[in-house]
Amino acid sequence: RSAFVRASTACGCGALATYTLHHRALAAPSERSPIIHRPSERTWKQPEPPKRSAYEQLTNPPKFTSDGDRFDMATYAGRALYFLDTLGDLTTLLTTQTELDASQKLLERHAAGDAHGASDGELWRARKLTEAMVHPQSGEVIPAPFRFSAFAPANLIICAGLLRPGASLASSAFWQWANQTYNVAVNYCNRSSGGVDSAQLAGAYCCALVSALGISSGLQLAGARLSGGGARGAQIVRLTVPMLAVSVGGVVNLVVTRGHELSQGVAVFDADDGAPLGDSVAAARVALGQCAATRVLWTVALLTVSPLVSGAVLSALAVRGAAARAGVELAAQFAVIWASVPLSIAVFPQHTSLPASAIEPELVAKRPGATRVAFNKGL
Repeated sequence: RSAFVRASTACGCGALATYTLHHRALAAPSERSPIIHRPSERTWKQPEPPKRSAYEQLTNPPKFTSDGDRFDMATYAGRALYFLDTLGDLTTLLTTQTELDASQKLLERHAAGDAHGASDGELWRARKLTEAMVHPQSGEVIPAPFRFSAFAPANLIICAGLLRPGASLASSAFWQWANQTYNVAVNYCNRSSGGVDSAQLAGAYCCALVSALGISSGLQLAGARLSGGGARGAQIVRLTVPMLAVSVGGVVNLVVTRGHELSQGVAVFDADDGAPLGDSVAAARVALGQCAATRVLWTVALLTVSPLVSGAVLSALAVRGAAARAGVELAAQFAVIWASVPLSIAVFPQHTSLPASAIEPELVAKRPGATRVAFNKGL
C-alpha cells in the first residue's frame, strides 16, 4: 500500500478519535439531543413494530411522529441507516437559513395539527435538518464546520495537512494541534447546557493534545529508526503501529473525558417503566467498555479496509500518474471515513440495558420487582 494511504489512514483515525464523543449524548435523559432521543421521551413499553427490511426503512419512511424513530433502532441495520442518514448527510452543511426556518415552521405546524399536505418524508427531513443544525437547549444554529455531518470532509482537510511529504516534527505537531483544537471546538459547540463545563473541556483538550503530540512524535522517531531494519520489518511496523497507537489514543481520550463516570456512575432506570434508580458504576463500566470497543473497531476498519479499497480501485481503473493515483486514494479514504464511523457507532445501541442483578444491589432494592435496568451509554 502506498505512503499516501498509510499516512491518511493514521491521521484520519486520529482526527476521528474524539470527534463523535459529544457531550449532549452524556446528558441527563430528560435533555433532548439533536441526534439521539432520550428514553424519557418515548413510552418504555411500546408495541413491537413490524419488522421491516433495510431497503423498506430507507425508501418507505413510516408515519411521522415527533418523538419516534424513522429507523428500527432495535436492529443493527436500522441503527446503521440512522447514523448514515444523520451523520453522513452532507446536505445539512449546505442548508440555508431560509430552508431551516421553513423546516422549523413545518414542525411547529405539525405540532399544532396544521401540517396538512406535508408528506411523512418531508416531515422526517424537516426534523433531521432541525436536529442536525440547531442546539437543543440554546436554540442557536451550530456553525456548519462543527456539525456532526462535517466529520468526513473536516478530517479529510486535516489529513491533507498531515500528508505533506517529508513533514518535520514541527509540521506534524502543528497539525496534531489543529486536529485536537478542531475536536474541542466541535465538543464545545455541541455540549450539553447541563453537562461538561468549559474548564473540564479545557482539561480534556490539554490531555488529548499532550497524548496526541507524544504518540505522533514517538512514532515518527521510531519509524525513522526502524525503517532501516529490513523491508518486512518496516512493513509490519507500518501496518500495526498506527492502528495500535490510534486505538490506544482513542481509548485514553475517552477515559480522560468520561473517567468521572467510573467513580460517579451513570443514571440507570427501570427498563419497564423508566423509574429512576440512581447512578450505577457497574453500568458505567459497561458503557465505557462498549464505547472503547467502538473506537477500536472503527480504527481497525480505517486501517485495514482503506488499503484494500484503494488498491482494488487503482487496479480496476489502471490509474497511472502520481496525481491521479493520489486523487483516487483520497476519494477512497473519504468513502471509508464517511462510512466506517457511522457503521461502527451502530454496533452497540446507545440506549441499552442490563439484568438488574448486574448493578449495585442498593439500587435494585429501590425497585424490588425490576428485572432489567436501562441506561444511556453515550457515543
